[in-house]
Amino acid sequence: MQIDLKEKLFLILLFAMVHHCFAGDTLHVNTFNAIRLLKSDNAWLDTENIAGLVFNKSEKVVSFETGLDRGNGDFHLIRVGNKYNDFSFLTESYQLRKNRLYLYGKFGYHYVDDTGGRWNGAYDPYSGNPYILGDSVSGVTYHKENYNLAGGVGYKLSDKISLGCSADYYGGVAAKQKDPRPQNVYVKFTVNPALILSAENFKLGVDLGYSNRKEEIEYDVFRSNFSPTFFTFKGFGFYTMDIGTGFYRFQMANRFFGGLQYERNLLNIPTLTELRFDFNLERIEDGTSVIRKLDGGDWKTYNLILNEHINMRYGLNNHRIKGIFSFFNGDGNEFTQNIVYEGTWNVPKYVTIAENLKFNRQTLSGTIYYNYQKMTDAYRINWDAEASVNYIRNGESYYYIPEVFTSGFTNVTGNLSVQKNQYFGKIHLAFTLNSGYTANLSNDLQLSTLPEITKKQRKYIYQQEFDYDTSGLFKAGGEIKLGGSLLKVKNAGQTYLSFRYDHASQTNGIQNFSMISTKLGFIF
Repeated sequence: MQIDLKEKLFLILLFAMVHHCFAGDTLHVNTFNAIRLLKSDNAWLDTENIAGLVFNKSEKVVSFETGLDRGNGDFHLIRVGNKYNDFSFLTESYQLRKNRLYLYGKFGYHYVDDTGGRWNGAYDPYSGNPYILGDSVSGVTYHKENYNLAGGVGYKLSDKISLGCSADYYGGVAAKQKDPRPQNVYVKFTVNPALILSAENFKLGVDLGYSNRKEEIEYDVFRSNFSPTFFTFKGFGFYTMDIGTGFYRFQMANRFFGGLQYERNLLNIPTLTELRFDFNLERIEDGTSVIRKLDGGDWKTYNLILNEHINMRYGLNNHRIKGIFSFFNGDGNEFTQNIVYEGTWNVPKYVTIAENLKFNRQTLSGTIYYNYQKMTDAYRINWDAEASVNYIRNGESYYYIPEVFTSGFTNVTGNLSVQKNQYFGKIHLAFTLNSGYTANLSNDLQLSTLPEITKKQRKYIYQQEFDYDTSGLFKAGGEIKLGGSLLKVKNAGQTYLSFRYDHASQTNGIQNFSMISTKLGFIF
């Protein structure tokens, strides 16, 4: 995929913004929890209103982290692998310039090898879109690389008016390492202007955004004696298929989103309420010279989200409470097309004769989150504890006319994390324990057993994904983090190393998955 002129200009402006954010003199920051504390002190950073940068208390925090994540196990979705390696680095910065200009910048890179997934040829097979291109080859490594460049500006125009704008560019490439091999090029860019009005007793914010995402998927075969089969899935394991030497799919999505924020004191407690909306339309086209849509569909979604933030501070004790309520609806419209031949040369063309709603997903979810921080002083955390409870109810329907197939489940998940920090002069040591439990409260799956229906259905694919979503699950893990200001790294307030282990296991003990992470980081 070639980057067009407007995307090049977008990248140049975004890079200039991020580069300016990373430049400049350093103020003292002496703990690897610095960015976490910054976000704890400013609830607006939990919203998508970038103008909320103007409420940051720290004048500058810059972090850099690189490391390796390695995962292995048999508890995974069918389109992702049982072995996972991810080398990454991330740098992030918050700065204040000239008392009115607040800057944010981020750059991240990932180099990923995912081995063992099947039935997948998309860069992100679990983005939510049911229209998936894939093949049946197993045991293959799917190599992916991506980078993310993001920047934001908040400007205090006056004591009452603050303006802001953020921009985000994400680019990725991927390819399987065996025929038939999909080669993916994935690009997404987002812009999000924002405004905050500040009065004596309240603050009112608004942000609006637009995002465009494109993905090209080209299946190639390098063995001349090999005739591959490509499957074009439509949900619930139903598919059409194509046999040949190659296949090309183009997907493009346009997303429109926005939010309203309202901050005030309720019974002398600062609260921030945010209501968000999100609309996304993703279209699929197959072929290059002759375009067809009968093997895919349009995926149209909307999402409504209500967030409530409560921040309380009593001396060296900080309390944060967050409530999230979300409703999601997704509709898949499929096409019936006929091929016609036009002109003297009988040029083929696919003509749409019908468009029907065939797939629907509705998800209702709610989360209550609590964080407690016991501080040693204004810059250092002593104890840090988090607890959350999440409820999710998901339902799907596929209208295989005249039949209707349905699935649904309800889960409740609880998570608990506790971190203890110790300080010995210039040395900072932290121990973290994490745990979580998912209980499936209900599940129901209605599929057909009729041969005339299942002959175009890979039922076990959907069954595996449904079993994964409805499994009782126990998670446990821990992290050790050691930091200090002993190394002679220019301008570094702290250098740190971390080692983390996470394990997830079905409550019946049959399947599990483990992840090990090692990181090296710097705080400036």
